[in-house]
Amino acid sequence: MIHELKQLSQKEVMTMIEGSVKAIVDNPDYFYSSGVGPQYSKLTPSGCDMVLKTMTALLPLLAQAKERDLDERAKSITWNSLQEEDIQ
Repeated sequence: MIHELKQLSQKEVMTMIEGSVKAIVDNPDYFYSSGVGPQYSKLTPSGCDMVLKTMTALLPLLAQAKERDLDERAKSITWNSLQEEDIQ
């Protein structure tokens, strides 16, 4: 059975991105956190790959949500404009 995916909002996608970044930083296989200072902390090679995979998966969802929001705003502006014309 094929299920239709829920359309995610920009806020939901940003929450997923934030959670993914936190998970990467918390994983020593992906991120080296130096006790000396943040300038010595860095992504490992595996971490670089994981960031790329994560962003490759999530950024299109964010772009889709932004486009949907813009489309809804344009429809709302058009609808409001048409209603104002009917009143006059």
